[in-house]
Amino acid sequence: MFGTSGELRVVTHGSLKGDVNVLFDGISIDSRTIKKGEVFLALKGERFDGHEFIEEVIKKGASGVIVNRNFKGKYRGNLFYIYVNDTKKALGQIATYWRKKVNPKVIAVTGSCGKTSTKEIIHTLLSRRYKTLKNYANLNNYFGVSLTLLKLRDEDFAVVEAGINHKGEMKELAEVIQPDGTIVTNIAPVHLEGIPSLREIFVEKRVLLDNAREVVFVNSDDKFLGNYSRKGIDIIKFGKSGNIKYKNVIILSERLMKLDLIDNSQDKREIVFPYPGIGLAVNIAGAVAVARYFNIEWDDIVDALKGVSLPKMRMEMRKIGDTSVIVDAYNSNPTAVKNAIETFDKFKFRRKSLILGDMKELGKWSCYYHALLGRYLAKFNFNEIYFVGDEIKKTFETLRKHGKRNVEYVNNVNELKKNMKSILEKNDAILVKGSRSIALEKLFEEETIDVI
Repeated sequence: MFGTSGELRVVTHGSLKGDVNVLFDGISIDSRTIKKGEVFLALKGERFDGHEFIEEVIKKGASGVIVNRNFKGKYRGNLFYIYVNDTKKALGQIATYWRKKVNPKVIAVTGSCGKTSTKEIIHTLLSRRYKTLKNYANLNNYFGVSLTLLKLRDEDFAVVEAGINHKGEMKELAEVIQPDGTIVTNIAPVHLEGIPSLREIFVEKRVLLDNAREVVFVNSDDKFLGNYSRKGIDIIKFGKSGNIKYKNVIILSERLMKLDLIDNSQDKREIVFPYPGIGLAVNIAGAVAVARYFNIEWDDIVDALKGVSLPKMRMEMRKIGDTSVIVDAYNSNPTAVKNAIETFDKFKFRRKSLILGDMKELGKWSCYYHALLGRYLAKFNFNEIYFVGDEIKKTFETLRKHGKRNVEYVNNVNELKKNMKSILEKNDAILVKGSRSIALEKLFEEETIDVI
C-alpha cells in the first residue's frame, strides 16, 4: 500500500499529529524488517508490545507510526503519528480500504483441511490468465490476511486463505476480505479446542460463504456444505458429484498421481499432479471449479496442474540414503492423517513404516479421536509404527489392544532421534505425520543423522 498520512487518518478514524500530506510506501508491523518510508503500526499482544519499538523504527526511517490513543511516548515532529482506539482493528480497516481501492476479484479460501494446498492450486491456475496475488505460505489469520491485502498493487485477482481456531474470528476476517467468491473445502474435526463441534465449525466457515458477493464453491460430498443454498449468487459444487467431479484417483508413485475431472458437459480430462494424496483430489476439483468459472481454458488447467508447487512439509518427498521419507508434518488432524496413511499405503515400497505425532487442538475430543486412529491403523500392515507425543499415546495403547506388537511409543522427538539412523536403514519408505508443535521434521535435521 502507498498513500498519504491524511488517507490513513480518515480510514482509521484516528487523530493525526503531523503533516496531512506525508507520503508513505507500505505498512509494517515488524520493527525488525521495516523499510524506510513505511508506516509502523504498533500492535500489542500477550508477549509483546510494538509501542516499545517506536524509537527503533524512527531511526530506521519510518515515515509515520500508528499507535493506541493511550500511548504516552514523546511526539517526534519529523514524522506523523496517528492515534487510534485499537491498532489491530486499524490494520484491518487499512487493508479493507486498500482492497477496495485496487479492486481485484478476491477469492477467499477456507475449510478444515486443505486450505493452503487449494489456495496454491487456485493461484497457479488463475495466474495462467490473470495477474494474481496470494497469501505467503499459510499466513491466514487476521494479521496475515490484512498484510496480504496490503501487498496489492495492480492485480486482477487475490486468492486469500482464511484460517481460524476460535469462534467469532471468521466474522472479523470476512469484514476485512469482503470476498467476491468463497471456496470451502470441507468441515472436519479440527481446532475443536476452540470450536467444540462440527456444527459450530460449519457455522463459522459459513460466514465467508454468506459474505461472498458473486459466487461460492462448496464440496458436494460434505454433509454440511453439500446442501448450502443462498439466493442471488452462483453456487458451484465440486467433489465426487457436482459441477466439477473427480474420479479414478490413482497414486502412481511417491511423487505423482493422476485422476479424471469431469465437468457439466461430461467432458473428461485426465490430470497428472506432482504430489500424491487421496485428500488432494477434492482440493484439485475445487480449484479447477474456480478456474473454470473465471474462464481458464481446460488445456491451460491440465498443463498448469503438472507444475503446481506446494509449500514444504506437505507430502514432501526427501531421500535420505536409500530411504524415501515423506514429510507431511506441517499439521495433523483426524481427516488429514487418514488421507496421508491411505495414500502412503498405496506406495509400492517393500518395507514401509510410520512416524506419527499428536493431533493437537482437539480439546475434550482428543482421547476419542486418537483412539479412533488406533482402530483405523489396525487394518494396515506397516513394518513399524513409531508414536511421538503425549496425546498420541492413546493411539499406541489402542493398537496394542488390537494385538499389534510392531509399535513403539516415545514422549518426544529427541528420544526418537537417537534411533533414527537404524530406523532409516531398515526401511525403504517412512511417512512422517504430526501437528506443527511436535516438530517431527527435526528428526531429519542434517546434523542429527549421518545418513544423507
